[in-house]
Amino acid sequence: MGQNFVIAEKFNASDSSYKILIHLEDGTQVKTGDVICDIETSKSTFEIICEYPGFIYFNPEMRSISSAKTGDVIAIIDDLDGTLEAQNLFNTQANLKVKERPKNFTKKAFDFCVENNIDLINFADHELVTLDLVSGGTVETRSNEITSFKFEDQDNRIIILGAGGHGIELLDIINKTKVFDFVGFVDPSGETEYYGHKILGNDDDLFELRTQGIKYAAIAAGWLNINLTKKLIENVLKAGFILPNLVHPTAYIFPTARLMGGVQVFANSVVGANAEIGFASVVQNLSLVSHDSKIGRGVFIAPGAKIAGNVKVGDYAIIGMNASVYLRVEIESERIVLNNESVF
Repeated sequence: MGQNFVIAEKFNASDSSYKILIHLEDGTQVKTGDVICDIETSKSTFEIICEYPGFIYFNPEMRSISSAKTGDVIAIIDDLDGTLEAQNLFNTQANLKVKERPKNFTKKAFDFCVENNIDLINFADHELVTLDLVSGGTVETRSNEITSFKFEDQDNRIIILGAGGHGIELLDIINKTKVFDFVGFVDPSGETEYYGHKILGNDDDLFELRTQGIKYAAIAAGWLNINLTKKLIENVLKAGFILPNLVHPTAYIFPTARLMGGVQVFANSVVGANAEIGFASVVQNLSLVSHDSKIGRGVFIAPGAKIAGNVKVGDYAIIGMNASVYLRVEIESERIVLNNESVF
């Protein structure tokens, strides 16, 4: 029976625990790309996207307390059976079958917990979990060999598709938030470096990069070509990458706003109360998305654009620099609003 685990990762630099909103019943059949649950951090709300097809079972503790800590198992996705009992899956061992060691655990401490059936959740609040801590100081040395499972370090590496100005600005967000480890650009230029940073290949190399264990990607297409943007999003998802939300520390996201995954919010921008930013959309520098507005998938909001309240913007639309969209206006999919244009 094959099983995959949904882990509460380090969703932003300042939080180690998160509110979790579960909408699916245990045993629900899910496919790659489905929304599993919502996560609320101190900065934003966003969706966790399914990476594996199968039948999902949520950790009963997540359901009872509606919160998760970094390193927790949120759910198990079983690839064969939709009739299992979640409580039977989530005994202590379920928390220890995870193939990724949490960053705050040393390898010896993690192996000791697995071998001795010790729940990792007991140490989620510690900055560094050592062998001495988990063993109570009673064990000096233990074998590092665990034959039942293969464990690997938690991998927060990320690539950026597009070696250009957009990509450099994304890299600034990545460096400032310190959640992900940037390893290089992917770009069709044929060059090997961009401003001193590696270019790892082109779009044809995405599957190979994913097999190297790199899980995360960000798209820096510039959004001048709508068809190119669609293709890049499709290619990166087909290769199995996760597109995380990337939010500059100077941006302000209202607590009730929702970022739907793969969203980029740049410096000094504001996303208002109850606003929703669709999957893989971009809110560029000094932009405003006001209260209750709904932005579709793959939308590009250029620097200085202002979107009033209760506006709806269709998928893959482009809102130009310093453009203004008035209250309750609807912008159709793939429309380009020109720089400085006002839409009534």
